[in-house]
Amino acid sequence: MELETLNLECEFITPAFLGNASQQAELRTAPFKGMFRWWYRQIYPGKNDDEIFGSVEYGASKIKMVVFDDNEKCRIKNENPNEAGKKINVTTTNNGKMPPKTFLINILDYLAYGKCNYDKTQRRIVYENSHITPSSKFNLKIQYPKEYEEEILQTMSAFFKYGCIGSKNRNGFGSVSVKENNRLPKNIHIPNSKLFVTEAQYAKWEDALSEIGIIYKNARCSLDKKHVYTNRLLLAKPIVQARDNNRLPKSLCLSVKKNEQGKFYGQILSLSNKDVYIKIHAELKKYM
Repeated sequence: MELETLNLECEFITPAFLGNASQQAELRTAPFKGMFRWWYRQIYPGKNDDEIFGSVEYGASKIKMVVFDDNEKCRIKNENPNEAGKKINVTTTNNGKMPPKTFLINILDYLAYGKCNYDKTQRRIVYENSHITPSSKFNLKIQYPKEYEEEILQTMSAFFKYGCIGSKNRNGFGSVSVKENNRLPKNIHIPNSKLFVTEAQYAKWEDALSEIGIIYKNARCSLDKKHVYTNRLLLAKPIVQARDNNRLPKSLCLSVKKNEQGKFYGQILSLSNKDVYIKIHAELKKYM
């Protein structure tokens, strides 16, 4: 079977927690395959993705994909990637045992919660895993049968326009840009989706991600009174303070993009029209 070939030049805009089995940063193809499949499901809900991406029943994937770094332009670092983020006030509950305490945290550390922890000995936030740094470049080569071209190109465009890759990808980490390619469609329809974009543009990615991080946090907290989690548990789980360890990923995708002038801006894509998200939409409209 003759395959179409598409070569893309890509660049990480925000730090990517994209790793190997040891959770250390490494550019790998597998996460991209998984993320493209996820975006295919958002664009074509109810359609059988096994036919294109493969399964035990349907056999191997019809798509051949490889991610590579020819000139070693992907840089890996271990230190805190978020030191330039904006500070916000956070109030602890102390589980009712002590009076609440308010202190400042970096909004980017808030978004990266789980990848970083407070080290009591060092008295600072510590990131346990390495990450791929912003401005790191890589290439993506994908081959596919002509009959699936429209669906595959729509899927890839959705990822580059709205998505991120790696751990904490729903919170804007692992945002990726792609060098303009005429084969990638500009108009993408995702059912039940709503896009919110910041008006402000910034010279640094940290400022763009900080802005949408603060907007998201404020919108999320507006759903309930302080230290009440009824509606927030409908948005995403787990919530440590609510002592609910079940998992429910949020249907919001935060990302940072870069325009032709090299300026950064933030956006939030909602993939749900459930009641709790309608409330979130109303809050997002106030700021975006």
